[in-house]
Order: sequence, then C-alpha cells, then structure tokens
Amino acid sequence: MKTARNITLVSLLAAGVMSASTAYGHTDRLHRDFNRWAEGSAIKGTLTFTEPNQHGYDFAAQVTSGNTQHTKFVGTKEKLDWALGLEHRLAGGWSRLFLDYDHYETDESSRFTTLAGQQTDLLGVGGGGPLESFGQYDIDADSVKLGMRHRVNHSAKSLIDVGAALSWVDVDRDFTATQTAGAATRRLVQEADFEGFGPYFDVMVKHYTHRKNRTGFNVQMYAGAGLLYSETKFSSTLFDTANVTVEDFDREKLKGVSSEMMAKLAVGWDYRFCNRSMLSTTLGWMFMHYSDAFGGQTAGSFARFAAQTGGGTHLGGAGNASGGIPFTRQGPYLEFKWSGANF
Repeated sequence: MKTARNITLVSLLAAGVMSASTAYGHTDRLHRDFNRWAEGSAIKGTLTFTEPNQHGYDFAAQVTSGNTQHTKFVGTKEKLDWALGLEHRLAGGWSRLFLDYDHYETDESSRFTTLAGQQTDLLGVGGGGPLESFGQYDIDADSVKLGMRHRVNHSAKSLIDVGAALSWVDVDRDFTATQTAGAATRRLVQEADFEGFGPYFDVMVKHYTHRKNRTGFNVQMYAGAGLLYSETKFSSTLFDTANVTVEDFDREKLKGVSSEMMAKLAVGWDYRFCNRSMLSTTLGWMFMHYSDAFGGQTAGSFARFAAQTGGGTHLGGAGNASGGIPFTRQGPYLEFKWSGANF
C-alpha cells in the first residue's frame, strides 16, 4: 500500500511538472505571437479642435425704436474632441488593414429677456410682461472607416499610400427654443438626423526633409472622398404650457446619395527608437464635408410656425423645403502615432 501511494505521488508530481512546462510553453508562444503582431501594428490618437458650419439658430428677437429688430442666436464654437485609429501591416507586403474612428460632440445654450413692447413673439406664446427666451443647440457626429491601405512609393525621402474603405457616418442635430411670458410657455423641439454608408478612397503623401531612414521633420498631405447611401430625417414639434402638442411636423426618412470629402495639410516629426519602433507627432489643419446632410432646413433659422386661417399655427417655409445643406467641420488637430518595428 505504501509503495502504491509513493508511486501515485510521484506520478502526480511528474504530471504537475509536465503541465507547468506545457502551460509555460503555451504562454511563451502567445507572448511571441503578440509581440510579432505588435511589431507590425500602429495605434494613433488625435485631438481635434474644430468648428462646424452649422453655426446655430435664432431663438429670440428684440424690437427697438424705429422698428429695428435684433435677432439672438445660439450656436456652436470650436470644440476640443478626439479620434482613434488602428493599423496592421500584412505579412510579406506593404498592405495594411486600418480602422479609424472620429467623434465630435458640442452643445451650447443662451438666454435672453425682452421687455413688454420690445419683443417679437416667435412661438406665439401670447400674454403680457417680459418675454423670457432660451435656446439650446446640440450636434453629435460619429464616423467609422474600415479598409485597407497600400504603399505605392517608399523612397528615401517620401511615402505615398492609397486606400479604400467602407465608411459609416452618423450626424444628429437638435435644437430647442423655449419662450415664457407670465404663466404661458411654449417650447419648440427640432431634430435632424443624417446617416450614411458607402465606399471611401484616400491618398496620403508624406515627404521628409532628410535622407535618414525616413525620420525627422516631414510635410504631409491627405485627401479622401466617397459616396454615402444616406437617410435623412427631420421633425419639429411645438408644445404649450401644459406640454400638449400644438403643432407637429415629421418628415419621413429621405433616401439619397451624399458625397463625403476630407482633406488635411500638416507638418510632423518622426523619431525612431533603438528597437526600431517609432513615435510620430503631427500638427495640421483638417476639413470634413458631407453634402446635403440636413434636407429641408435652413442654415440660420428654425422652421417657423405661421398663423393659419381661422386660428392655430402651421409649419411653413424651411421645414417643407426641398434639398438640403451640407455639414462641415474644420480646424486644427494634433496627432500622436506609435508604430512597431515592422510596420
């Protein structure tokens, strides 16, 4: 019995040693595979400081002597935001898979008070006394690109990459105007949504000032364009004091084709470490454009409510307009990119 027990103990110890050795070998292999993948990959983070062309809506107006009207707007300003990107070089070539994500979000508000006899009642509040007006304006934009880039030129002082991708874009724009006179209140809520998906193509040129393994100071130019199968939607609702709908306008989703364009001009600095990994810093100016993003709206004023025959209101003008206006962003950006030794 004692002999059998010793044999069992030795067997368990041997199995444990073999299991530990196998686990170590498996972990070591995973570690080597991860290092090999990391050496052929790059990751980048970007800080953007951009301003959209959708500068805002008018939400209040003041009439002074001589019937001069001063319009009050709520709009957007330059906003600090971010973007991320991943790339991986395929083995045995200069082709790379890439995933880019860009985020932009901004919200602004403004408040204005007009005295009795100097006010323009844009929402039909009625009542007497001072008119309190409040405007809220929000934009939320996201884009994702998944595709492949190929290096067509890699001389001692320059790089040229061409790429193709599938692009997805979603831009939401919300506007709220609230006016109060005494106990009477009216609130206007308008929402515009744009979503598109389609092919995208780009080219990037990077030129170095020194012939030293493509490092140091460089100048970069980027241009991209695509077509988006898009859907747009616009809705506008007016509520009264009791939060009851006074007027409602809801445009069904309109399908169409919109163009997408992007351009960048920048200067950069690349530093290669002893292990051949590289850190790239880029400072430049960017411009993004989506055509006909918001159909049925104007650039500066909300879709107004006009008096109907026999009382009541209806939505007229901008909300029923055909066509649309583009959505653009422009401003400086700062990018940091780490590249592996084999990227």
